Amino acid sequence: MGIKLLFADGSETVRQVARAIMDKEDVEVRFAADGQEALDAVSSEKPDVIIADNSLAEINGLELCRRIKVFSQIPFILLSGEMEYIGKTEAAGAGVDGYLRKPFKADELMDAIRKAAG
Repeated sequence: MGIKLLFADGSETVRQVARAIMDKEDVEVRFAADGQEALDAVSSEKPDVIIADNSLAEINGLELCRRIKVFSQIPFILLSGEMEYIGKTEAAGAGVDGYLRKPFKADELMDAIRKAAG
């Protein structure tokens, strides 16, 4: 069994791109469309790595990371848009383990996942 990934992004297009990449890799992925769905999935899915967009509806990526880090040390990669600024101090304080900027390339996504999974 490969890596279990929880991937949360509000864009169906981004999720479809990620799905196409994961279909070629040894990654079992669960997708979430918003922060609350992602938070609910953490307990039931028990992912090895979480990737979440900072602009999620319901609960944004930084807040999602804060909430998850209260009960789990699952590696958390924050996605951000090309023009979106995220303060590194704020992100580190939330427990973010890595960053990935959209749009991402397949090798960038897989490198981030493998690095986070150890």
